[in-house]
Amino acid sequence: MLTPRGFWFFFVVILMCALGAGYSDLIGSSIAIVGFTLLAWFLWEWAQFAYRYYYVMPNLALNREVSDERKAVPVLWAEGEFDVRVNVGLRNFGNLPYVVLTDWIPTDARFLDGSEEAVVALAPGRPATLKYRLQCPAPGELRFEGVRIRVGDRQGFFYHRTLIKDGATFLVLPRLTGAEGNRRGSKRHNIFPPPGVHRLKRPGGGSELLNLRDYIPGDPPKMIAWKASARKDKLYVKEFESEVPLRCTLFVDASESTRLGAKKKKLSRLLNLAAGVAEATVADRDHAGLVIFDEHDAQIMRPKRSRRHVIDMLTLMAKAAARPTPLGPFADANALSRLAFPLAHELCPDLMHKRINSAPAAMFWSPPSDYRRGWWILLFMFPMLFLGCGPLAGLAALFSGWSDPLAFVVWVLFWFFRNLAVFGTLSGFWLTVILAAFFMTIGTILWWSHGLSGFFEPWRGERLRRKQLGVLFATMDGEAPGAESHYLHDDQMFARRAQRFLAEHHARYPVRLYDARGRYLFHCRPKIDVLVKSLNYAVAHGRDNELFVLMVDLIDLADDLDHLLRAVRVAVARHHQVMVILPWQEDIPEPPREPPDETRIPTGKAERFATGGYRAIADELKRDFIAGYHRSYFKVRREFGRLGVIVVRADHDEPVQMVLDRLDRLRGVGRRR
Repeated sequence: MLTPRGFWFFFVVILMCALGAGYSDLIGSSIAIVGFTLLAWFLWEWAQFAYRYYYVMPNLALNREVSDERKAVPVLWAEGEFDVRVNVGLRNFGNLPYVVLTDWIPTDARFLDGSEEAVVALAPGRPATLKYRLQCPAPGELRFEGVRIRVGDRQGFFYHRTLIKDGATFLVLPRLTGAEGNRRGSKRHNIFPPPGVHRLKRPGGGSELLNLRDYIPGDPPKMIAWKASARKDKLYVKEFESEVPLRCTLFVDASESTRLGAKKKKLSRLLNLAAGVAEATVADRDHAGLVIFDEHDAQIMRPKRSRRHVIDMLTLMAKAAARPTPLGPFADANALSRLAFPLAHELCPDLMHKRINSAPAAMFWSPPSDYRRGWWILLFMFPMLFLGCGPLAGLAALFSGWSDPLAFVVWVLFWFFRNLAVFGTLSGFWLTVILAAFFMTIGTILWWSHGLSGFFEPWRGERLRRKQLGVLFATMDGEAPGAESHYLHDDQMFARRAQRFLAEHHARYPVRLYDARGRYLFHCRPKIDVLVKSLNYAVAHGRDNELFVLMVDLIDLADDLDHLLRAVRVAVARHHQVMVILPWQEDIPEPPREPPDETRIPTGKAERFATGGYRAIADELKRDFIAGYHRSYFKVRREFGRLGVIVVRADHDEPVQMVLDRLDRLRGVGRRR
């Protein structure tokens, strides 16, 4: 609460009061009067600040409003701009003469213009307002934690920082690409009929002839029935039956592998693509369904074609994108503690205060059994064992003879000490005592240095952060007293809880993708089983010919596609259409047109390594990774191509039109026009 300026001012005032009172007989009472006057003024300012801190600041109120160009909105759109308006004021009484307000901008948003910070004076009936403009580049969820409050007096003697918690969340729906303009202009009047490719006796744009009517100026010439017109000597126009709506079900992969990354996630690309397909399908009066699946379960929305259904689909997509970044294994506990510690101080200043969450001095003592730095024990234990091998060696050699090689070794050590004692200037007893004392002194010095090292950086800071965050996590989870010791000593337990804490508040943290052996840590085989179960359910409840669009990340699962291929083979046998859309990794270049020749043996690696050093090795590893990624892609495309299933990459907006073209192919089944 007391700033350095206030501390030094208080120190000088106390010094003036002491000098003035002690030397009043020599220099008079003027210095004492000035000192006590300044002290009284300082105490009055402290009392006013304490009153504002304990009674006025709890009356702060926060009101947030997010709006677009027209009005306040409860949900937002990806890649859309929106205005944020924050009002902070006092409810009842009191005033705050100097306040610095800073709004907590969400991590996933992009700041455009305005001001998220203001220096104001608050009083009842005079709230402060913050206005700024944001943009959210990807679907998901925006979380506003609150407004940071920094309160001080006009002289700068006292200072306090806190947070008015808000916790408001806004869903960010995937953007609509305007795919309504891609619908077919010849399709009409299929408002209520059931889906399928069977006949529907109603005028429309189908394939079966319904009736003949008189020619009306403006009708297209290709619709004229020339044979009937020649017989009657009058122009007649053909009318066809109406096309029934088709059904398109989108399977979107929301597993951990698609939610990796800070900004350009694979899941965001898939959701934007699914939103465009759903928009165009429903605008074309067809039925669109959605299946969001991951490693555990799937959420299914049956195909419908209302505008409300599209909004429900976008909401489900936004909730899938709002899931936190996955918790990666083998995380660095100390790196996560450095990220979570300042965030915890911002969000929970009361629980992180040293008066409540203290760290005793004994906690920083490093015991000799510390597994991270316990290797030095060998420096002390090995000489002691070496010294004590003399008496034991004789007994071992006496009872075991020379049959045991280990006994022979210790026998040699015994004779070494015996000869050292015989030819030395001192007796064997005193030599043993001196050597033992020497090694004990060295061990004691190492023991004390190891124990006191915990009081110095970086070990002191790491242990302090781990302890305070452990108490915070145990309090938030409602665990029993003493549970923070697990977070202090168990690195993996602390790392997973710190990752979960950062993910809940949409803070970015590093996630390791590969282990020490180069194996991909998010290779998720169970999501294939969930996808197969959902696809079989859709096929079993399908009506006539349907289109199933599988938007799945299958590059790392190229060797585990047998189960999925069997399900796709069943769908194709039931006369359904299947498409596979793969999300492409951003830092991987486009694959070549033809698969690479796997039989060709690369040459020249040794020369490149010799001339380039470590950089050449790193470049070669990157090339091998890209080549393996391309091989997996071609393998997936080859396996699905054998079933007549098209496989495309989701790295641009072209797949939207490809899905619509595949729907047109379904409409054209059985046409005789």
